Order: sequence, then structure tokens, then C-alpha cells
Amino acid sequence: MILDSNGKPFDKSTLEKSQLDETAQTQFLKHEFAGHLGKGLTPQRLNQILHRAEQGWIVDQCDLFEDMEERDGHICAELSKRKRAISGSEWAIEAPKNATSQENKLTETIAEIFAELPDFEDVILNLSEAIGFGFANLEITWDLIGGIWQPRNLTHCPARWFQLSTTDRNEIRLRDGSSNGAELWQAGWLVHKHKAKSGDVSRMGLHRALAFPYLFKHYAVNDLAEFLEIYGLPMRLGSYPNGASDNEKRKLAQSGRVDWS
Repeated sequence: MILDSNGKPFDKSTLEKSQLDETAQTQFLKHEFAGHLGKGLTPQRLNQILHRAEQGWIVDQCDLFEDMEERDGHICAELSKRKRAISGSEWAIEAPKNATSQENKLTETIAEIFAELPDFEDVILNLSEAIGFGFANLEITWDLIGGIWQPRNLTHCPARWFQLSTTDRNEIRLRDGSSNGAELWQAGWLVHKHKAKSGDVSRMGLHRALAFPYLFKHYAVNDLAEFLEIYGLPMRLGSYPNGASDNEKRKLAQSGRVDWS
């Protein structure tokens, strides 16, 4: 019997298929669209999103974090620096201290397998998404080559496809329509957690600390955009005739123009 890292019996049959294709609910994840919650964000709405994430429902928070990177050039640039610094670093797979000859041989084999993975720099880049989100998950596709199961691809999956366990906020589960989600298959996923700050998975990402500054900054950006629309234009003077209704006066105050025809 083969045991996994948690001491549970290992089911090799899962290596031959994808967990995303296991049920109709998990297949549907591939057809979902992000909520783009960064648009029209308010302090009340942001507080709701963060509070729900603490309860395990992180989908809205992940959608917001995605928008923050795309809509704020400064956040995107600073994160890109961190990601590129990691992807450009040297890496190696080493045997444990006082390794046996068999362990050294296995280490060499594993190092060769990983060296042959296509676009391994992209794998590191995708895993570094955890800096902002707190975690990053890549699904592993396996092939049986020469009697050895080898990873063929490591495919990045959007953070919104996952949720947290209702009993353990540090356990990431696949959304399958159930309240607690589906436990990730053994050897089916490469999971990276990044603690930009202390806390459980919903609170450890860097974007969590940037959410309120992002909100206030973009409130100011909207005001600036409105100011630039009228800056330098002649003063606008609105008038209304005697007998104008309150509704007409209100329209004039809002738009500076009322159609009297």
C-alpha cells in the first residue's frame, strides 16, 4: 500500500483523469465569468466581500483581487516586479541530508523530469499569483512513461474556482456546488500558499491589505476624471422661465440643460 503525505492510502486511478471533469458542477467552472467587482465598488460592498471571504466564500474576493491587478497599473507593476524576480531565480531539486544511494538516484530522476517540463518558468510565474491572492492552484496532468508516472502539464486554475472548508479555513477545496466543496485529489494539484501577512488563507494575500487603499484611490480617480471633462471650458449658466416646475429645476441643476420645446 502506498500512502500520501498525509498518511492516507493513495489512489493511483486519479492520475488518469481530471477532477474538473468529474462532475457537471466542476465542469461548469470552466464556463463561468468573473464578476468584475472592482467597478462601482463602495466601502459597504467591500466590507461585505471581505467578511464573506472570512467565512470561507472567497469567490467575490478573488474577483475583486483580479480587477485590482487589471485596473490599477501601480499594483500590477509592483506585483510584476516580485513575480519576475522569482521566475528569474535559479532553482534545484536536492536530496535530503544524509540521503541514501536510492534517494540520490530518485532525486536525479525527478530533477530530469522537471527540467523537461515545457515552460517551467510559466509554472513559477503562475504559482507566484499567491502573493496577491494568498494561494495559487495548478492542476497536474500525468502521463505513464517508461513505467513512471510523470507530470505532463501544470495548468493554472483561477482562484475563483475554489473555496475554503467550513471547518478549516486553511483547507482549500474545489467548488462543486456543495456547502463544503470537494477535497482536492491526491497528487492532482500543485498548491502554493503565500503568507504576505499572518492569518488564514482568506486573509494572507497582499491584495487583502491593498483593498481599501485601492477603493479610496479610485474614488479620487473618478473625481479627477469628472474634473478634467470640464476643466478649461467656459462657465455654464443655466436659467429657467417663470413657472418652471421643481422637476425641471432639478434637471437643470443636474445637467445644465433643459429642453423647453
